[in-house]
Amino acid sequence: MLAFGRLGDLRGQRRIFLAGFAIFIAGSALCGLAPTVPTLIAARAVQALGAAMLFSNSIAILIGTFGTRERGRALGAVSVFTYSGLTAGPPLAGFVTDAIGWRGIFTLTFVLGLACFAICWRALPTDREVRARGTFDLPGTILLTATVSTFLITLQEATSWGVTSALTIGGIAASIVLAAAFVTTERRVASPILDLRLFRTRAFSAATLSSTANYVSVAAVYVLIPFYLIHGRGLSATSTGLIIAAQ
Repeated sequence: MLAFGRLGDLRGQRRIFLAGFAIFIAGSALCGLAPTVPTLIAARAVQALGAAMLFSNSIAILIGTFGTRERGRALGAVSVFTYSGLTAGPPLAGFVTDAIGWRGIFTLTFVLGLACFAICWRALPTDREVRARGTFDLPGTILLTATVSTFLITLQEATSWGVTSALTIGGIAASIVLAAAFVTTERRVASPILDLRLFRTRAFSAATLSSTANYVSVAAVYVLIPFYLIHGRGLSATSTGLIIAAQ
């Protein structure tokens, strides 16, 4: 998201947003057609790539489009639609899964994606003249990606490798080294992908920390609860979706 946000600043946010939408739609189609689980995972990665391009530029487009008096209303509307989608998504997905199978979820996503892409293509304002200066921070992007990937893979596989195994300890150590290299690089480059000076502001640091804690907690529940309700309690996908919506 940091990388695509920076690309939006340099190349135009509408352009990156629409390109991300196209990639997300293509990923949805690939998910629905996936013949094997590894293929499905790869297609989901394509979806994630497109989603990162969408999320990292959508708010910037809104802020650049609406004036000061309308901006609060626009951002509020985004929050309403976002959480309405998060509420309606689980029961809808559960119903579709029970009715026609899991592939139907991605078929629905593909169709809705095409409709939304057509609306955005017509409605989004043309990119203004790009005013961002500097270059794209490729070293920082590579180091950040390596840091996050190494850390997440280590967390994911720690139970298989063993918490005290050489692989787990080595993965955590590698994550720390990569993170240190990332911080060092960001302090030296002229146009960092993440301006570390932002964290000197107490309000920004506190908001980022609380937001991170919130997303970690919510994501953990959303990942675990469906498995527990379906495989542990024997509930249908529809019932599981309704419970998650209530939450």
